Parts: sequence; structure tokens; C-alpha cells
Amino acid sequence: MAAVRRGARARARQPLTRRVIHTVSRLEDVEALLAHDPSARFVLERTTSMLRHGLSARELREAGALLEARGGLASQLQGVALHLPLAQGSHVGEVRRLMTDVVAAGLHTTTIWVSHLSDAELATLAAAYPDYTFRPRAGTGLWLGARGATRVTATVLDTHAVERGDVFGYRGRSAPKAGTILVVSGGTAHGIGLEAPAGDLSLKARAATLARGGLDAVGFVRSPFSIDGKQRLFAEPPHMQASMLFLPAGARVPAVGDVVDVRVRYTATAFDRTEVS
Repeated sequence: MAAVRRGARARARQPLTRRVIHTVSRLEDVEALLAHDPSARFVLERTTSMLRHGLSARELREAGALLEARGGLASQLQGVALHLPLAQGSHVGEVRRLMTDVVAAGLHTTTIWVSHLSDAELATLAAAYPDYTFRPRAGTGLWLGARGATRVTATVLDTHAVERGDVFGYRGRSAPKAGTILVVSGGTAHGIGLEAPAGDLSLKARAATLARGGLDAVGFVRSPFSIDGKQRLFAEPPHMQASMLFLPAGARVPAVGDVVDVRVRYTATAFDRTEVS
């Protein structure tokens, strides 16, 4: 499979100045970091309802006392980070509670780094705490990238016309009706069919998962490969390096060597080639 980056421009290489900012989420790591590098710049992370990383309210106050004993380190402490869960209603109430701990810690910083807040929520917090600057953590968006900036394609490797009942594939499945078996590049080694969980726990999502499981037993799972704007079905589960698709009679059959579009998660896909245009 190949990925093409659109609109990229070659630029002269410029010397970069490395500016590392450490995120510290344990009290003992504050002392260890400063002992290793007394001039280190860092952000203190306060634990949130996500319960992943971070300092408790007590630990945040203790960190404040430690920094105060060292002169506050106003030029080194770059703020407090609040890593919130994905959208589950408004997070403003939780941030207000956490801000009480930040203020009580007496830290020499007025910068709060927050994740997963809407523009309206950021504006509400900025109005409620005018002495503080709320900066959104945009790493997730940058990490995932703008989908429109990249086109992912697979190459057609082979085509085989089949009639209803014809046997094909590793598992000896039968064609449900007349059509074409299309073999395209891209398989499990590239991440095809190995999707990360979406995290949707609704009854509708669970029912859809069960339905896909039943369809998988007979080979009718929708693939990420699109032809003429329509996602096509897997003829059978993807192989390591290639996938087999089923095109019903009447659908346009691409020629060997043509490319077809693929919709994949950039964070879970390995590409054979990346072109910059």
C-alpha cells in the first residue's frame, strides 16, 4: 500500500534548537529530574477522572512546597497538565474542581494545559479564571493528522471472474453469486483488518459488533477498500500481504495495476511506500 502526502513543499534544512519539556506525574520524579538536570523545564500533571497518570491534590501541594524551597523555579515550571477523558458531556465542572487544587498548591505558574475541551468550554474557563491561561493539548489531532492531507491506495494484483457456487480462497468458500474476486495489495501485515477498538460501549455499537461477527462467518464483512466511491466486501478475511474482495456482477472491475482507495487509521497502518507531492 502507498500513502501520498498532498501539498508538501521541500524546504531548506534549518538548524533546530532542542527544547525539551518534561511531563512529571509522580512526586518522586520531580526531585529526580531536578537532581539530574537542575535547569530542566517541566510540566506537573494532575490526575483526573481518567485515572491514568498524575499527582493527587496532596502531592501537587507537596510539589509546590518542594519548588518553593528551591526558589519557585518560575522560569522552569511550564504549567499544569490536565489530561481529561474523551467527550462524556462537559468537563468544565471537573476542571473547576481540579483548579481548586492548582490554586491551593501555590505554584509559580499560570498556564494550564488541558485536553478534550471544546472552544466554548475553554472560553468559559478563561472567563472564570482570568489570571490563568488555558492552552489546549492538540497532540492527538497532530498525531492522527488531517485525513484530507493524505490519500492511501492499494494496487490491484489480480482479478478472477466467478459464478455462483465457485470455490475460492484459502478456506474454500463458495461465491454467493456471480461476480469477480479482486486481489489487492494490503493485508494484516499492514494493519488491514486489525482495527483498534473504537471505545463505543452503546447497545447499538455492541449489536453492530455481533452482526459483523456473524457476517464474518460467511465472508460478508465490509472492507476499507473503495472502488467508485463504494466500500467493497471482503471475499474472505485478509491475508498477510494481500486482501481478496468480492465485486458483484455489473460493478466496474479495475485492471491489474490500477490503484483503489483505502480508508485506514494512520496510527495502526504500515505503508510500503510514501510519496510526497
